[in-house]
Amino acid sequence: MSKKQSAKGLYIQMHSMHGLLRSHDLELGRDEDTGGQIIYVLNLAREFGKLDDVERVDIITRMINDKDYPGYSERIEPLAAKVNIVRIQCGGDRYIKKVNLWPYIGEFEENTKRYIEEIGWVPDILHSHYADSGCVCTQLSREMKIPQIHTAHSLGKPKMRWIGVDGHNYEKMNKVYNFSQRVKAEQETLDHAACIIASTDQERRQHYGMYDVDIDDGRIVVISPGTDLERFYPFYQS
Repeated sequence: MSKKQSAKGLYIQMHSMHGLLRSHDLELGRDEDTGGQIIYVLNLAREFGKLDDVERVDIITRMINDKDYPGYSERIEPLAAKVNIVRIQCGGDRYIKKVNLWPYIGEFEENTKRYIEEIGWVPDILHSHYADSGCVCTQLSREMKIPQIHTAHSLGKPKMRWIGVDGHNYEKMNKVYNFSQRVKAEQETLDHAACIIASTDQERRQHYGMYDVDIDDGRIVVISPGTDLERFYPFYQS
């Protein structure tokens, strides 16, 4: 498939697979899947959409049609000028925690490719967020020859250390968190991605340093998360 000839600028696909993000009434803190990654992805997409050399931004996420999780079933939801949330089906209708999405990675990838064929526009950049989307975008990047940028937000090996996973409890914890699949996917993404975004130099050195990756080869770039200056400001300006 060729890139859309009428495009005036870049088409960026951002991937955040778990599904619990929308344009309004964010359910931050509802569970482990509704943390800071949601704000990060939504606001970054909005900012991308403001750039003159960007024509289109799609946030690719999972479609959820679940009475306990209303508001996540609209296939294409506008977020801002040139920016949409696009929901892809996989794994049925019900909400599934992201730690349990691994069996549906292939289905999500195939349905994303169908969406790309449907719109007739191959992305110029894939930006994956978290390990599951990293896995999806690594496969898409390889197959479609699209550069991949990856932001982990968190990594499996440091998490294993923080929660005390060792040889005695690994099998039990792996059944809950699927660390084996996650860490393998993270390593494959780190091997492949053209650029990796870290929030701090500590993350670059200490967290990514736990993987088989050269942390000094220039691919890991430290970009600190932004701050909404309309909401957060020095106390003396209130």
